[in-house]
Amino acid sequence: MAILPELQAHILASATGFQAGSAVGSTGVPIFLGQLPAEQPDRAVALYESGGLPPMRTMGSTGTGVDHEQPSIQVLNRAPGYAQARADARTIYGVLSAVKNSTLTSVLYVDVIPVQTPFDLPQDSRDRQVFSCNYTVQKEES
Repeated sequence: MAILPELQAHILASATGFQAGSAVGSTGVPIFLGQLPAEQPDRAVALYESGGLPPMRTMGSTGTGVDHEQPSIQVLNRAPGYAQARADARTIYGVLSAVKNSTLTSVLYVDVIPVQTPFDLPQDSRDRQVFSCNYTVQKEES
């Protein structure tokens, strides 16, 4: 499975108050993959792939010679107010930074490393607060 659906599933299983971005009829904060709809909803989360570091190779590697991949992701949190956007960002920060030597769906994630703590960005065109946080991921090749 790809990295974004795996991390989305982990967040949904580990934190209350969130839902898959395409879910209909729920009151949770939607988590979208690779997009953040411009108009609605006012409170939302988006996960993006954002480059990464070179793969890790070891002498014992098989197949492609890659022992672990090191992709990066970016998480954007949007809400009408600063406090709610920050709280959502900190919740996801806590969930992702706790991933250590865990199999998510079918892939071993060695570590999810925050590059920094969540930080606020300028408000969007509808005056909603946006927070961002970047993560480097170390995981088995998939």
